[in-house]
Amino acid sequence: MNQFAIIAAGLGFAGFFGIKSRITRSANSQGKAACRMFMLSSIAIFLCFLPWLFLKQVFGLWMLGIAVSFVFYLHDRMKLRKIPVQSTAQSDVFILNTPTAFAAGGNDPRIYIPAKIQDDQRRWILAHERYHLQHHLFIKQVLVIFRLVFWFNPGAWLLYRLGIQRLEHRCNTAVESQLTLAERNAYRRLQRQLHASQNLWAIGFSDSPQPSGTPSETENEDSAGEKPRSDKKLIILAAVVLLGFLLTGAAAMSFILGTPKSFGHDQAALEKLLEANPRAGREVTVLAKLPEALNAYECSLLPLNNRQEIIVFLDHDGLPQAQLVYDLARDQLVKAYLPDADSALSEELCLQAAQIAGRFYADERVLKQARDKALETSGGELITINECQAFPEFEPFQLRYGPVDERQFYIEMGPDYKLLWDRDNHQLVLKSGAFSQTAISDQRLAEIAAQTAGFYEQSVDQTQLCYISDDHTILCPNDYYRIPEAIPYVYPVTQPEILSDSLDYGVQGLDIASQTGNLEVLAAAAGRVEKVGHNEPWGTYMIINHGHRKTFYGGLSDEVWLGTRREVEPGQVIGFMKDDGTAAAHVHFAMLENNHAAADSRPYLEYSMLQAKHIEVPIRVSATYAIDKTQWEEIEQVVKKSDAFEEYMPGFTPKAEHNYGSVISEIMITAQPNDFSTVTIVQNASTGKVEVSRSYLFQEKMDEVLPDVPLELILNVTIKQEAGKSSVAITANVDLSYHLYYAEGVYNPEKQILIQNDVTMSYMDASEEMRSAVTAQIEELLEKTQRIDEKALDLSEQIIQIITQGQAAVWDHSSLYEVLGR
Repeated sequence: MNQFAIIAAGLGFAGFFGIKSRITRSANSQGKAACRMFMLSSIAIFLCFLPWLFLKQVFGLWMLGIAVSFVFYLHDRMKLRKIPVQSTAQSDVFILNTPTAFAAGGNDPRIYIPAKIQDDQRRWILAHERYHLQHHLFIKQVLVIFRLVFWFNPGAWLLYRLGIQRLEHRCNTAVESQLTLAERNAYRRLQRQLHASQNLWAIGFSDSPQPSGTPSETENEDSAGEKPRSDKKLIILAAVVLLGFLLTGAAAMSFILGTPKSFGHDQAALEKLLEANPRAGREVTVLAKLPEALNAYECSLLPLNNRQEIIVFLDHDGLPQAQLVYDLARDQLVKAYLPDADSALSEELCLQAAQIAGRFYADERVLKQARDKALETSGGELITINECQAFPEFEPFQLRYGPVDERQFYIEMGPDYKLLWDRDNHQLVLKSGAFSQTAISDQRLAEIAAQTAGFYEQSVDQTQLCYISDDHTILCPNDYYRIPEAIPYVYPVTQPEILSDSLDYGVQGLDIASQTGNLEVLAAAAGRVEKVGHNEPWGTYMIINHGHRKTFYGGLSDEVWLGTRREVEPGQVIGFMKDDGTAAAHVHFAMLENNHAAADSRPYLEYSMLQAKHIEVPIRVSATYAIDKTQWEEIEQVVKKSDAFEEYMPGFTPKAEHNYGSVISEIMITAQPNDFSTVTIVQNASTGKVEVSRSYLFQEKMDEVLPDVPLELILNVTIKQEAGKSSVAITANVDLSYHLYYAEGVYNPEKQILIQNDVTMSYMDASEEMRSAVTAQIEELLEKTQRIDEKALDLSEQIIQIITQGQAAVWDHSSLYEVLGR
């Protein structure tokens, strides 16, 4: 087909140039037939190219050509106005200083004649030009417009030339019919002397080419009355030109489109694409409703690397039925392969499936971008409810959500159903295609999105306190919700009653009791126990760290079995109120922001548990623990395999020792070469509580703690537990600048100063810069001690579990910094 089109185009242009030379030689006799032929050919070529005008590139090129042609037209008009002329007695006649004569049309038609002509010649020229203005002005305008529009067609330009020659012939015939034979010869000589204007809008006196030489009077007389006559050869050439132009248009379209093929036979192209774009791990199931005729088909898509096209797969019973390459930007099928030659899939049906897959892919891309932004906004993790039953249309599912920005909100209902909600305008922005396979209306989806956003914003309408049951159902006066576990905070007791504000423990908070007399104290939210302490005269207290905030619980009984670093759930029982009969049992509760109590903790409490969430707590047995051989062997293995002291003494294997000489079990763990005990675990004989003491010794030598200032530092950090209370002692031995400044003393971590034991020591004579450098080195060692101590406590907990055989033991889990109050 391409070869045929090229040959046809060649014939067309050959015929064009062949007929042009012939028409040029005998324009008068063939003008009318040639004009008709070229007008028809121009219109035919335009119709051939008409569909391509809908393409932006082709349309733009066509309009550019028209614009360029129009610019040349304006240039000629302006050039005509700038020619110097002389007026005459006749208002529409002007004299030029050039040997030419012509008429220019428009709203104010004018005739331009040369200056040096005789009166008879002037009369002939005026008769000629007035005939033009009277009969040919509109025709000339049509020819000019036709040439502007069909600028790309050589036939349009030749048509313009032939039309002008035809008009000149008619005009000459009209003028010569009023002249004698001698005047006619003189008139024709005058035409040869004057040169017609080539202005686009001007109608020249002699635009027709004249034969060379001087004709005889007889020839001139015959030619004056000559009429256009038909010519068989001209008609044949005209037919060749017309056919050539038509085939040229077909050739151009064939070149742009390529050789057409029957639909569904692009197997080789699809195989090549799939080789460059493997399906494994990248294929996406299209969860959107397909046309009814495709209900039995499974649809999936594969994004291509160019991101502008996708491959759409249609399968039936696991067998491939169609592979389609769909252009997302142009909304059309580029390639298609139907393995079954007798497939019932039509091109129209395949296009519908590809369009649905394309919309699904585009929506999923937008939703993925929203999800990524929501993850970023939420700090890398969306709020998650694993068993959400808030919406009866769905079986229990995992609900995940989070804000995309200040305006949009992302919601994920399981792996396939996603929503994008506009919180400002309260409208659904986008939904995933999977919803099209359900009967849920857009209005209902908007309600679901609004309710989920309300979970995040905690804007549940209530006039009274809402209660949360064991199955996380929230009961409000006018609403019944199944809402996420990500509620902010619950009251620390069931059926709460706020007694008063108070400053117990020196902490601004609320004294809260239970209306039912229940003494259980509940965790207000999920978190980790940070500290369990005792403060006279108020008693035991607990601090739970929730990440962004902390909660304080005072007024607890001594029966607290949760140690530090223990994870808790919202509503979980963490202890009991102290009930000594002197006042109503209550818990002193406070919200801590940056370790400072909020002025009022009420706004943080919206919900209350109907029942407390109990955990399995082993029964505590008041007994003196003894260690048998099996337990000891297990302890030795746990200590030997532990890496708790790797940062303290790299490469040193800790060892455990047992004091068998006492009824009370005592275990010493040594993690340093000097055989001093690093961790000592003992049960207090009077209280039955397990006490864990630690001692860490550091010997640091630095050549330059400051420029030219060496330092030798010995630091001993001891954390003791006695009578249920923990204390810290930090001693230091400092030697600066080769014994120039020396001190032994106790380090005060609160004031960060070294208090000397011997006032005669010279350390205080050192510069402030030197002492600050020593303090910085001590603080760095304390940070290191904190990391080591946390791991030592974890190891101690494992050993205590072995000693008590899984029974709950009361002991203080406070690490170094927790004892120091840091």
